[in-house]
Amino acid sequence: MNIMLLEEVTELYTQYTQTILAKDNAQMLAFIYPKLFDYISKDLLLKSLNASQKDKSLEISFDNFEIISIDKQYVINEVVYVLFQTTNTTVWKFTEHDIARNRKQRHKQKKNADFEKFIYIGFKERYGESNVSYNEENSSIFAKVANKLLAIKEENKWYLLEIKSHLLELYQKFLPQDLVSECKSYLPLEIESEPLETSQQDIIKQDVLSADNLDRVYLAGWEISFNDKQQFENFVITQATDKETILAIYSGTELVFEDKKLIQAYEYTDGERKELALQKHELGLPLPAFEPHRIVQLVEASEGLHQLGGEVPANFVLPEANCIVPFQYLGYINNEDVNFQWLPFQLHLTCPIYLNIQNVFLDYSDPLHPVLLNQDEVESADTSYDELDQNTEIVFHEMAFDFVESFDPFGDGYAGIPNWVQYPEYPICPKSGKLMRFLCQLDGGIKTKRTNVTPEKEWDRKYYETLNFWGDGTLYVFFEPTSRVACYFIQNT
Repeated sequence: MNIMLLEEVTELYTQYTQTILAKDNAQMLAFIYPKLFDYISKDLLLKSLNASQKDKSLEISFDNFEIISIDKQYVINEVVYVLFQTTNTTVWKFTEHDIARNRKQRHKQKKNADFEKFIYIGFKERYGESNVSYNEENSSIFAKVANKLLAIKEENKWYLLEIKSHLLELYQKFLPQDLVSECKSYLPLEIESEPLETSQQDIIKQDVLSADNLDRVYLAGWEISFNDKQQFENFVITQATDKETILAIYSGTELVFEDKKLIQAYEYTDGERKELALQKHELGLPLPAFEPHRIVQLVEASEGLHQLGGEVPANFVLPEANCIVPFQYLGYINNEDVNFQWLPFQLHLTCPIYLNIQNVFLDYSDPLHPVLLNQDEVESADTSYDELDQNTEIVFHEMAFDFVESFDPFGDGYAGIPNWVQYPEYPICPKSGKLMRFLCQLDGGIKTKRTNVTPEKEWDRKYYETLNFWGDGTLYVFFEPTSRVACYFIQNT
């Protein structure tokens, strides 16, 4: 590799890291290879980065950026590609404000220090124990982070891409296939399976560790049912993610399949892994087809793509139903968001949240006039709110928001993978018979704009002053895109 090329890559990386240190997200994204943004919204990514910086509960800083090696160079169709490795120091500092965020009933007993230690364990798993330290006195975690990058020189201008195993499938859409293969071989530690437990030595002897017949599947959560084949399949399809995610969240499950048959299971709690004993009838469960999901969190944003609350849009008609309490308009999820491009349209959310409902199925064949499918069941539901009747009006202030990738367990809403308050519930579409796909979950919190409700007891006033789901509950929304049917239900502690 010639000296001039080395100098150009070094200068590129120096300028790139300067934008990170300056927290200039717009300039940082200007260094990213522009073809990536044909598949990921640049505007949405910028909003996500800016929103993350506004989180006062956590301060993330970087230092000691260094190129440790420039390894390989390729020229393909007059474009130059350079693989190189870097290190830096990353610091997570938790502020006292984070303690005040323990506001959900199901998290009230979780102390801030426990959450810090949980993140510390995840960092040690991810970066190696010798590269991570934890200063408990000032609530800071320090990690020496190694990264592998791809520098691209096209039309005499340099760009960057970070090489991560979960991104390579996306890169195949715009990078030469031979180069993607080289990138994959450049990540042996991220691609290979982790060291096996002693109980698995017989598997090594049988030489079943080849990619052809061994699969490791990582699932968010631990409530998997091995006794019910259909529930097992539903859990895998809905909760599937990657190892990075289950190390960063409170609980997860790892399943090992040989020739697509279950042979081993592990449970992760606070980053600690222990083997689950499988019964004879549980061994051999088939590996269902699935796509891994990423957890994204609701973050308020003045120009967000989505909306919580607000007036009923003039062109939207609430479902017709003879319920003792009417449907509430709850906002919308915008399918322009890259996380929701599988939605056939912008979905207006509505549900009779003040009824004691089970599942509410709405047919959105007409997106602006959903039809209640299980009408008898919903119309017969009673209410625990004595002040409410068919003439009740409760309208919430509108709040724009985006979904940002995050592992924060104290958020006000999620998408990607459900975070269950009770136990997993996977609705089946009454029209198509298909498993419905998780859309989002909401915890409310926005203020009431106006209402005609006068509570008889002062204690009950809080139920009508903010959006909530049975007090401390969570509203789950699932959707089946082929039949255009949504399912709503509430879980609470």
